[in-house]
Amino acid sequence: MNNNGISKLNLKRINRSEILKIIIKNGPTSRIEIAKRINLTRAAITIITNEMIQEGMIYEKGEERGNEKNGRGRRKILLDINANYKFCFGIVFDNQKVSIGLSNLKGETLDKASLNIGAKSIEEIIEEIYNCFHEMLRNSSLQISNIIGIGVCVSNDCFYLLNGKDKKSSMQLLKKMLERRMNISVVVNNTTEGLAIAEMTFNKDYKEKTSNMVFLRYGYEIDAVMVLHDKIYHRPSSDSNWFSHIVVDTKGDYCECGKKGCCRTKMSINIIKQKVIDLYKEGKTPILYENTNGDISKIDFTVENLKLLLSDISVKHLYEEALEYLTYALDNLITVIAPEKIVLFDFVFEKILDLESLITIMKREHNISFKDKIKLSTIPMNNIYLAGNGLCVDKLFIEVGGE
Repeated sequence: MNNNGISKLNLKRINRSEILKIIIKNGPTSRIEIAKRINLTRAAITIITNEMIQEGMIYEKGEERGNEKNGRGRRKILLDINANYKFCFGIVFDNQKVSIGLSNLKGETLDKASLNIGAKSIEEIIEEIYNCFHEMLRNSSLQISNIIGIGVCVSNDCFYLLNGKDKKSSMQLLKKMLERRMNISVVVNNTTEGLAIAEMTFNKDYKEKTSNMVFLRYGYEIDAVMVLHDKIYHRPSSDSNWFSHIVVDTKGDYCECGKKGCCRTKMSINIIKQKVIDLYKEGKTPILYENTNGDISKIDFTVENLKLLLSDISVKHLYEEALEYLTYALDNLITVIAPEKIVLFDFVFEKILDLESLITIMKREHNISFKDKIKLSTIPMNNIYLAGNGLCVDKLFIEVGGE
């Protein structure tokens, strides 16, 4: 590794960070394998990892299974991250709620809570977060010194709370406000990027991990993140919602972005809601009509009520139609960037659409077989706060070499 112009302290941090990244991606790894991957001598890796073991951030998990041995005839000793070396908080502003979770370095939850945003100001919300933060610490018998920091993710529907001139300035403002009140390091990002980072960081199925993927969110938001060579790819444009503006129907309605028939106009939940209301008015939702006693104001569009909504064939057809449009967007992605995996997150995938239907439509409409490419996220929808935990572990532990 080229260390020209790099201080010994920075070089130490960089080497430690590379070791942590290797273990995070590949699982328990031997010193010999680590040395090969980051092009350092075994002796250097031994010195670095022994220091990390003494500090408690990694540990020797045991011998590698199989017959492969090191040059001295012994089986390789595997190193793993000590999950409880430190802990972190994840906070996600999403769909008018604040989800808060306390986890260890491997995303294993110790405590969690949810706050309703309602008509509260951001100052009121931060005060509730502060109280929740300290209650969780007490419940888990932890001190602030055990916490590496807080990762915060904000979804598009919640940026209005921050009154910034744009999303970047809004996130900077939130970071300052939280650090001032919480007296601890805070990192902030948008929710979909946080989820993608959490997927890469906390997924324990190491064989399924990949360096190139698309992380796709389809719920109240339509958004996606591209991961190339283990890093989030940021487009030159500041538009973070690029996926929702991929055109899937050239004869569709105009979107606010100026395009016709993009994902947002053809498959967003708000568009589907309006179509359900139109069907209701036309008398094409008999089951829904009966359950609401003919009162349109009683239609419940919450995730918990999806089963009832989908009882009407006409409503189910709307979601199936949205699924077809989704396959057109996926076809574009597969053609252009050829991801090794497409990871799906949110309630549309968890509660409504089954993967087999998606796979069948892709084969029928686009002659693409991607059964081995597509999978549900390992992050459950009701643990969305892990987006913040993943962000925190990545930025305040892995990237800084465990400091």
